[in-house]
Amino acid sequence: MMNQNHRVLLLAAIIFNMAAPGFCATAEFYKDRAFAKEAKKDFDGAIADYTKAIKLAPKDPDAYTFRGIAKNHKGDIEGAIADYTSAIEIANHPYDERWIALAYSSRGAAKQEKGDLDGAIADYTEAIPHHAKDDAHRDLFLAGDYTSRGIAKQNKGDFDGAIADYTKALTFRPNDPAASKQLSAAKLAKPIALKIAAAGCCFTTADDYFNAGFVKAAEKNFSEAIADYTKALELKPNDPVAYSARGNAKRDNGDFDGAIADYTKTLELRPNNPATYSARGSAKRDKGDFDGAIADYTKALELKPNDPATSEQLHAATYAKLAKPIDTNYFSSFRLTDRKPVAYRAYSGPALPPQHKAILTLNHVLVSNVDGQRLPLCYSGDITCTPIGPIELLPGEHSITFSFGNDPKNTLAPATISGAPPIQRSLTVEAGKVYSAQRHWQNAGDCTVSRGSTSSTVSCQIVWSVDITEK
Repeated sequence: MMNQNHRVLLLAAIIFNMAAPGFCATAEFYKDRAFAKEAKKDFDGAIADYTKAIKLAPKDPDAYTFRGIAKNHKGDIEGAIADYTSAIEIANHPYDERWIALAYSSRGAAKQEKGDLDGAIADYTEAIPHHAKDDAHRDLFLAGDYTSRGIAKQNKGDFDGAIADYTKALTFRPNDPAASKQLSAAKLAKPIALKIAAAGCCFTTADDYFNAGFVKAAEKNFSEAIADYTKALELKPNDPVAYSARGNAKRDNGDFDGAIADYTKTLELRPNNPATYSARGSAKRDKGDFDGAIADYTKALELKPNDPATSEQLHAATYAKLAKPIDTNYFSSFRLTDRKPVAYRAYSGPALPPQHKAILTLNHVLVSNVDGQRLPLCYSGDITCTPIGPIELLPGEHSITFSFGNDPKNTLAPATISGAPPIQRSLTVEAGKVYSAQRHWQNAGDCTVSRGSTSSTVSCQIVWSVDITEK
C-alpha cells in the first residue's frame, strides 16, 4: 500500500536505479515490459524486449513463444513459426507442458493462416496430449485444439474429419459456441460441397453462387464467400436470404458497417424478422454501438418473446454499456450461459500467463471499480451483482473500490447488508502473485431487536474494512 507521494518517490528511485551503473535488468523484467508494450500494441517494442530476455535466458521457451505471438500480430508469419519452433525444441520437461502446448497450437494457427493446412493439423494434434496434462484449463484448451483442427480439416474438404473434431470438442465443453457453430455449419455444408464438386467448374445460377458462398463461409473463407454471395445477388437482386448470409460473412470478416447495411436491406425485403434484428444487433454491439444493439435486441424480443439467445445478448449489451469494460475480449471471455462467477481481466490486450499477472481473490466482498473503470456484472441474469470471481491485474499500483451489498446468489453472507459505504484502496501487486481481499467488520454500537409475530430482526451499526493479504 502506498500514497501518491510514496509512489512518486518509488518511481523516482526505480528510474534512478535503472540509470545507475549497477542496475541489472533480468529476463523477467524484459518479459514483463514486453507484455506491457504488447498490450498497447507496440509490437516492435515488445519484440525488442523479448529478444533481450532471450539473450539473458536463452533456454526460456515462453519468451520465444510470446515473441512469436508478437511477430504474428505484426504479420511476420515466418518469423513467428521460427520462434514457436525454437520454443518447442527448448521445452522438454514436465514443467513446460503448458508452454509446449501453447507453442504447438500457436504454430498450428500460424501455419493455417499461411495456408499450410497439413502442418496446422499436425501441430494441433501435437498440442492435444500436452493440453490434456493441464489440470486447471484442460477442457477449455482441448475444446480449442479440436475446434481449430476441425476448421483446418474442413478447409481441406475433409468434412467427416471436421465433424468428428467439432463433436469431440463439445465433449469437453458442451456449450462451446465456436464448436457448436462450426459443427452445425459443417453438417449443412457437406452435402452442398459434394453437390458443387459433382457439378463441375462453372456456376450459372444464383443458387449455385449462394451454395458456393455458404460452403466457403463454413470454411471461414469469408472474403470468397462475400464475393460468391455478391454474384448471387447480381443474378437475384432481391433475395433477403442472400443479403442476410452476406451480412453474416461480413460481420465474421470484421466489416461491421457492411454487415449492418446488409441486415438493414434484409429487413426492407423481409420486415419483422426477429433473427435479422438480433444479427444486426450483434453487428452493432461488435462495432461498439451499444444503444443501437439494445434497440435491435429489444425489437427482436418483441417479435419473438423470451428467446433465450437474444435475451442473453440483450443482457450482454446492456452490461457492456453500463460497465464500459477494460477487457477488449469481454464477449469472448464471458460465458453468458454459465451462471458461475467468472474471472474478470482488468486490463486490455491478450490473456497473460500466471507469471505475468497478479490475481486478486475476493472473500465476502465485491469489487465495483478498478482504476476508475466500472466492472461488468458477474451473472448473465443478475443485474445487481458485481464481480465476485477473481480479478486479474497487471503488475503495479491500482485503485480499487470495494463494496458491500446483498448478493442475489447469497455468496456474501446469509444476512442482508445495507447502508455500507464503498471502500477505496490503493493496492500495489507483483507479477505471479495471488492476493486475497477479506471483508472484516465490528460493531460500532449496541444492536436493537425488532420482534415480529413469526421472526425477529436484529439491526446493528457496523464498521466495515477490507484486509488484503498475499497468499
